[in-house]
Amino acid sequence: MLLQELRRRFKRPVIKTMANFSVSCRSLKGITAIKRALNAGIENAKEKGYEVKIFIIGAPKYTCEVSSATVESGR
Repeated sequence: MLLQELRRRFKRPVIKTMANFSVSCRSLKGITAIKRALNAGIENAKEKGYEVKIFIIGAPKYTCEVSSATVESGR
């Protein structure tokens, strides 16, 4: 019981790294291609153990947020 309480109170800090980027595709199916590329990147990051979130600021600008245990692994 004490060990569980200590684990709950002393969680490892999560480091969040954020970056802004632009994506564009001039083909007829550009929106679909961009969605596939971003989702493939998220899935690849999940396989490596990272939590990645991508937010749209306004086309073509996006923000990527990577959560990790250390700064080095979030780069």
